Amino acid sequence: MIKQAGMMSAVAGFGKIRFRCTCAETYRLFSDNSEDIFDKSEANTRTENARKILLSVNPEAKPADVKGDGIESALFNSCILAKVLRKYGETKWVIVSEVWVELLAYAAIHCRLDMHAQQLSEGGELVTLVWLLMVHLGLSEQFQRVEDPTAKLIVQR
Repeated sequence: MIKQAGMMSAVAGFGKIRFRCTCAETYRLFSDNSEDIFDKSEANTRTENARKILLSVNPEAKPADVKGDGIESALFNSCILAKVLRKYGETKWVIVSEVWVELLAYAAIHCRLDMHAQQLSEGGELVTLVWLLMVHLGLSEQFQRVEDPTAKLIVQR
């Protein structure tokens, strides 16, 4: 969605900023620990070292203390989420897959229709193909848009 920003609403501009901040914070984190990651060891060792660095984030720290300014990177929260999901063993993959399906469905229904049409003429993005399938199966009514920008997504089951 970052590469196809036109597919999302104006709110996606904040997503671009967050994406850039997350990339910068990740670069800083790995640069500070470059001797552990960028040594000449095997790729498996480098991957293991990167995993250890990411999982070394203190979950008790307050995000504002770690992140600093108002524009937040997603790296800190991602590290905390990874630690929590590790406790669930193999069921973590069920949780992750269900969240991804919900996010994909939400993004598909909330993309601009003219962008879906443009993407279909160019072969289609995954989000566009999911949108087309959801509309065809009548699933688009499950996700309602609410005019109040502070309102939450309503999912009917």
